[in-house]
Amino acid sequence: MSYGLMPYSVDLAELRSVLGSGSEQTLNALLRSSWGRELDRLDDLFDGRGGPSAREAARHLLLGEEYHQRSGALYAYCLKALLEAHDCASFLPNGEWYPVRYDWFDEVRGELKDGGVSFDPASLTYRGQVVPLPSVDDFPQIGCIEADRAAELAAEFDAMNEDRIDPQALDCVREMRGWFRECARTGRGLVTYYH
Repeated sequence: MSYGLMPYSVDLAELRSVLGSGSEQTLNALLRSSWGRELDRLDDLFDGRGGPSAREAARHLLLGEEYHQRSGALYAYCLKALLEAHDCASFLPNGEWYPVRYDWFDEVRGELKDGGVSFDPASLTYRGQVVPLPSVDDFPQIGCIEADRAAELAAEFDAMNEDRIDPQALDCVREMRGWFRECARTGRGLVTYYH
């Protein structure tokens, strides 16, 4: 099985206003969209694990209802499906980050350090929260960088010395810089999934 990093440029304020909004109208409209079809697919994936259905988990997310604490992965995937269906988020290019081994993050961190950037790409798999969710035992792993921090990182990446970065890692570094630049340009945050 291949694992990789899926990056999204996200208007976090808009997304957070939808999550926990209590709006049945918004929930019903989203359930009729591609999000509803993806939730049905998630039910097939999570069938037999106990806990809520994907549509029930979606209801909990949007209406602010109590979460089923042992279904963290389901909520995480429901949130990812929402990012893919809602116009508050845009998927960013990830060809250099899918597939990747987890130890690649450490290699890239070392190359970034050599180039003058003090950022650990592994933090994209665990740091920050879009909204509080039940813990996930395995996958997916989620990272969230707020818009102001993404803009700071764009500037830091723009100032890096590319000549000091190993050519094998340079395309990955440039792609990541592109994510931060896009977030800075649009005033959005960065949400990443690793699975």
